[in-house]
Formats: sequence, structure tokens, C-alpha cells
Amino acid sequence: MIGEKVKLLSLMKAKICRKERKFKVRNDRDYLIDLLEIGVSVEEAWQQILELNINFYVDDPKPSYYKSSNSLTFMKNINGINVYIKLTLENEKVVCWSFHKDERG
Repeated sequence: MIGEKVKLLSLMKAKICRKERKFKVRNDRDYLIDLLEIGVSVEEAWQQILELNINFYVDDPKPSYYKSSNSLTFMKNINGINVYIKLTLENEKVVCWSFHKDERG
């Protein structure tokens, strides 16, 4: 199981480097406001994602909210803030569904 996650993360990183990536536009949150609260730009957020490894992986705390076999969730401290990051692989692109403060406190 961990090996599959490592392979998926490696594939995602390669696609991110090739700019095959996007932030998901959601009705329930604005990723630009979320990034502003953390103090990073869109490009800095992608750089933070490229620095992820399997040690940052966490089980999805909201498994009922868009989860697939091609999704990974992470927790990373950025600028002193615990940040929840959710990535999926969709139509050959990496989609960042979440990059926001961890709402669990």
C-alpha cells in the first residue's frame, strides 16, 4: 500500500514539474484566500507540494469528501501553520483540491 502511494506521489511530482497541474475551483472555499492566510503564492504552494514525501502522508480525515484511488492527503507545517493538502490525479493532471489551514486545530 505504501509503495503504491510513493509511486503515485512520484508520478504527481513529475506532472507538477511539467506544469500539468491546477487548483480545483470549489464552491465551498477560495484557494487564493487559503493561500493568502498561509502566506504563500500559487507557485510557492506548488513548490511546497514538490517537497512532500511519504512522511507527510496522512489518512484522509474526511474520507467521504471526494476520495479516489488516485488521491493523496498530506499535513505539512508551512510558516508555522499546519496545512492540509489533498491531491488527485484527474485526466492526466494533478489537481490540488485542498491547500488550507488544518481545521481540526
